[in-house]
Amino acid sequence: MEVPMRRAIVLAPSLFFLSACAGVRPMTVRGATMPVTRVLLFQNGLGYFERRGATGDTVDLVTRREHLDDVLKSLAVVDRAGGRVASVRVLASAARAETVTLRLGLTGSATHDLSVSYMSEVSGWRPSYRVVLGPEGHARLQGFAVVDNHTGEAWRGVHLGLSTATPLSFRYALQTERNAQRPELTSDGRLVRRPAESAQGAARRDLLLQNIAPVVEGNDPMLQNDVQAAYAATNVALPRPNSRAGHMVPDNPSRPMENPAVQPQPQPLSPEDFAASLGSEDPSAGFTLESPGAMDLDTGESAMVPFVDQTIDGAGVYLFRPATAGGASATHPYRAVLLRNPLEAPLLGGPVAVYDAQGFVGDGVTAVIPARAHAFVAYAMSPDIAVSRSNESAEDEVRVTQAAAGMVTVELQSVARTRFTVDASRPLDARVFLHVPSRPGFEPRSLPAGAVETPTGSFVPVAAGEAHHALAFDLLRRDTRQVHLETDPSHTYVPAFLEFLARSPGAGDTVPRLRQIYTRTTELRDLRASLEEDLGVQQRALAERREALAALRDVPANGALRQRIGRGVAEGVAQVDALTRRMVTANAEALSLREEWYAQLRALVVPAPTR
Repeated sequence: MEVPMRRAIVLAPSLFFLSACAGVRPMTVRGATMPVTRVLLFQNGLGYFERRGATGDTVDLVTRREHLDDVLKSLAVVDRAGGRVASVRVLASAARAETVTLRLGLTGSATHDLSVSYMSEVSGWRPSYRVVLGPEGHARLQGFAVVDNHTGEAWRGVHLGLSTATPLSFRYALQTERNAQRPELTSDGRLVRRPAESAQGAARRDLLLQNIAPVVEGNDPMLQNDVQAAYAATNVALPRPNSRAGHMVPDNPSRPMENPAVQPQPQPLSPEDFAASLGSEDPSAGFTLESPGAMDLDTGESAMVPFVDQTIDGAGVYLFRPATAGGASATHPYRAVLLRNPLEAPLLGGPVAVYDAQGFVGDGVTAVIPARAHAFVAYAMSPDIAVSRSNESAEDEVRVTQAAAGMVTVELQSVARTRFTVDASRPLDARVFLHVPSRPGFEPRSLPAGAVETPTGSFVPVAAGEAHHALAFDLLRRDTRQVHLETDPSHTYVPAFLEFLARSPGAGDTVPRLRQIYTRTTELRDLRASLEEDLGVQQRALAERREALAALRDVPANGALRQRIGRGVAEGVAQVDALTRRMVTANAEALSLREEWYAQLRALVVPAPTR
C-alpha cells in the first residue's frame, strides 16, 4: 500500500539482522487472516501499523490491556469492499487479564476487504554512520537505521517506513469510567446533605462552591435555594466549550455563512489519510524512509537498514573548539571530519565510525545535521599542534548618519577581536578550523573562503602547509545613539560629523569654516590645559617666595637675600599676570568660537546624504 508523504527517501533493499529479545505484541487478530502489511516507525518511540485481509462479518482484535487506550484513540477501520463498521465492542474480561478483545461488527457486503490501522508504543529506530575518507576532498558516507521487531509477531512482506518526524501523541484514559456528579433530592424536593465526606470530596465541593458563589449570591430569585445551587455546582463540572472553535468566514462575503446548527456528517478516516497526516509539511524538518519492496523481519530480531550510501564532500581536518570543562582541548585541536549532508533532509544525531586508507581511525558523535549543511565530527586529539588565543575589544569606527540643528545621529562600530596563534611540530598536513563563538549583537566583519557558519559561531580555516600561523578575526557590533554638538565644537564625534557634511550636497560652503572652528577649538583646548598647568606651577612658586620673604623680616643681616627673593617675587608676579592674560584671551577666543559654532549649526540645513 502506497502512502503519500511530503518527503520520502527510498531504503536500500538489503538488511543486516541482529539478535534481540522478544517482546509483547501490541495487537493480534482472531477469526480472520489479517497480517501486518505496513509499519511506519517514528524515532520518538511510536509505531503506525496497518493490517489488511479478507474477513467475515465479525473480527476480533486482541490487544494488551496497557495498549487499549492507544488503540481506542487511534483505531481506523475501512472496508474497501464497500461495507461499514456496525459496532466496535470491548468484550468483558477478567479484571487482571493481560489482554482485551475488541470485536468489530461489519455489515453492508457479503465479503469484506478490511484495512485496520492503529498506533502503538514501540522501540524507536536509531541511526549509525560510517565515514570513509578519500582523496581530494571526497568521502564515502554510509548511514544505517537500527530497527527492532519487539511486537511478538513476525513481519512477512511488510512495507517498512522510518520517519524522523515527531508527531504529537499523548496518553488519554479512554477506558476509565467517568460518572457525572448529580445532586440527590428527597421526594419533596429537598437537598440531601451527606453527614460524612472525604477530604478529597470536601476539597472538590469547596472548589465548586467557590466557582458558583457569585451566581448564587446574585439577585436571580431562581438561584436563591440549595437545590438550584446544587444544580449550579454540578454544571460547573461539565466540559467547557473549546475556546478555539468557531465558524470560518466564507471566501465570498456576499455568500451567507452556513447554518452553524447544521454539522457535517463525519467521514471515515482511511489509513492512507491517517498516515499522510503524520508526515512533515516542511521537508527541512524531517524525512520518511520508504522501502522499495516488501521486507521480512522475524519477531525478536533487529535489522540495520541502510538509508544513505554515497560519495560526499568530506575531508580530514583539525578542529579547535575548546570544551566547556577546558582540559587539553583548551590548547590542542581535535582531528575531525568535515562533511556535508547530501540529503534534502536532516541527518539525525548518532555515532560515527571514521576510516581512512589505513583503516579505522576513531569514533565520533554528531548532533543533527541540517539538510545540505556542513558539520564537524571530532574523533581524536592532536597534541603535536598547539593553539593560543586572546581577546580584545575596541571602538573601531564612528559614522554620522543624520544631523539636524546640532543633534546628530551617530553609528558606533565596536570590535571584538580574537587573535589566534597556531604552532605545530611539523608542517600542517590539513586545514585547521578555529572556532570563534558568536556574541549577541555582533556579526563577522568578513568571512574567508571555506569558513563554516553555525548557530554557535564561525569556524575560520587556516591553510595547510606552514607550521606557524597567526591571524585575527573580528566581530562587529553597530550601535546607534544621538548626541548634541551645538555647544561643543571639540566633541569627539565632530570629525565624523564634518565628514558627513562633506558628503551631503549643499553643505560644502559651511564645512571649511566649521572645520576651522573645530581645529582652532582643539588647539585652544590644548593651549588652555597647558596654560592652566603652567599657571599653577607659577602660583605655587610665588606663594613659596612670599612665605620665605616674610620669614626673613625679623632676621638681621639678611638684606642681600631679601633683595634676591624680592626680585623673584616680582618676576613671579609678572609671569602669573602674563599667563593669566593669555588664559583670559584663550577663554575669550574659545567662547567666541563656541558662539559662532552654535550659530552656524542652528542655521545649517543638512539634506539627505548621498549614498
